[in-house]
Amino acid sequence: MKKTITTLCLACLAGGTAAAQTSVRIGSLEITFRKNDTTYEHVAHERLLQVNPPKSDPKPQRSPYYKSKSTGFIGFGFAVPGDGSGYYAVRGGNSYNFDLGCRWYTHFNSRLAAGGTFQYSFYHYRLKDALSDSVFRAAVIGSSPLPYAAGEIKKQAFRSNNLALGVFTRFYLIPKKHYLDLGVQGDWAFSRFYKLYYPYDGKQNFHEDDMFNAFTASAVAQIGWESFAIFARYRLTDAFSGALPKDLPALSIGIRLE
Repeated sequence: MKKTITTLCLACLAGGTAAAQTSVRIGSLEITFRKNDTTYEHVAHERLLQVNPPKSDPKPQRSPYYKSKSTGFIGFGFAVPGDGSGYYAVRGGNSYNFDLGCRWYTHFNSRLAAGGTFQYSFYHYRLKDALSDSVFRAAVIGSSPLPYAAGEIKKQAFRSNNLALGVFTRFYLIPKKHYLDLGVQGDWAFSRFYKLYYPYDGKQNFHEDDMFNAFTASAVAQIGWESFAIFARYRLTDAFSGALPKDLPALSIGIRLE
C-alpha cells in the first residue's frame, strides 16, 4: 500500500509544473497535488507593472507664472496745491490731469509681478494770479504790455500734452485681488503752452518752450482691487525751467480703471 501511495505522489510531482496546489490528508499522511495554473505569473506581472510603470510622454504643463498680461487703462486725477513757498498757487478743482494708455506685466510668482506702461497724459493747471509775480510775467510775455492789469485777468492756465514711458513692480497683497504698484515714469511734453483769458475779448496763447521743461520724471504709486485703483504721482523734476523762482505743484492724486 505504501508503495502505491509513493508511486502516485511521484507521478503527480513529475507531471505538475506549479502554481496552485491542493492538499489531501489520508490518515496521518498528507499528499499535495499541483495544478498547471498561471495565476502567480499574472500576479507577478501585475506587480512588476506597478513597480516599473510604463513610460509615458505627457505634454508639459505650462507654469502658472512667467505669463505676460497686457491691459488698457484710463485715469483722472487732480493736482494737490502746494504750501505756497515753492509752487505757484493753483485752483485745486480746476487743476487736473487725464491719462490714457496701456500696461503690460509678467508674474514671477503668486505675490510679485513687474512690467511697463505707455500712456498719453493731458495736464491742466489753473493758476491764481501768477502774473502778479514780475519774474513769471516777464518769462511768459516778455516786455509786451497787457491790455488789462494783472488783477483783471479772468483765467490763466498752463497746459501740456505728454507721452510717457514707465516701469513698475506689482506686489499682490492679502487677499490676492488687492495689489500695490510702485514705479517711475518719464514724460515728454510735445505740446505745452500758457493761456490767458481776458474778461471781455477772449483769450491769448503764449507758447514759451524755453520756460517749460520738455522732459520730466515722476514717481508713481497705486493701490488697487481688480480693475479699480487709486494712484499718486509725484514729479521729481521741475516742470518750469530754472529761470522761474517757483514751480507747478508736484503731487497729483486720482483714480484709474483698467
